Amino acid sequence: MRLLITLFILYISNIAFGQNNVATDNKIKIKALPEHTIIIRNRPPFKEQIQVLLNNKRIKDGGYIKSYKGYILEQGHFKNNKPSGVWLYYSLNGRFYLAYNFDTKKVLKSNSYMKSRNMNSTPVYFQGSPVIPNLFIINNIDYEKVAEKGNVTGYVVLGLNIDEKGELKSLFFKKRMHPAVDNAVMKVAQKFPDSWRWIPATVNGQKASGKFYITVYFDE
Repeated sequence: MRLLITLFILYISNIAFGQNNVATDNKIKIKALPEHTIIIRNRPPFKEQIQVLLNNKRIKDGGYIKSYKGYILEQGHFKNNKPSGVWLYYSLNGRFYLAYNFDTKKVLKSNSYMKSRNMNSTPVYFQGSPVIPNLFIINNIDYEKVAEKGNVTGYVVLGLNIDEKGELKSLFFKKRMHPAVDNAVMKVAQKFPDSWRWIPATVNGQKASGKFYITVYFDE
């Protein structure tokens, strides 16, 4: 059984995504600043380039890149272990997903909005690459229990209720498929790391609650 996962971000209505600005980790390398050094960490399935202080390698300070299969997923800067300034996030195959300013706490641009669109009203975003929750489900779902049900094909749509503070409040299914499949997906979703953060929706510049959807396809 193959599991195909596609992530959709929806708020009130469907939004057409643009696909551009492909980024690969062989095009962008971090240059070490004075009194700094670069650490390369391979944490399957991800690779990280992290700039740290030379005299204290526990402190991230400077450029940061996270990549997956040669494509950049996250790119930004740390200041004393905290994200700082503008960060860029990418989806599958290095396609642009989101630009977020940690200093102003605002979304600057996303692949769901053209440059001319009003960024005062935005949907919920995952604060990171959307590939990350996708891979979390892929790597943790119990395939054996799903396969026991035989030829199970179709898809489920998992919904996340995110409040105006950017906190995950509850999980639900917008579309169910089969009890065994639904239970397997929900079991994984309930284990989403507490460290994950969400960017709340905005309406007329004000933070608001919203929904974030992940569509999970099952195909024999």
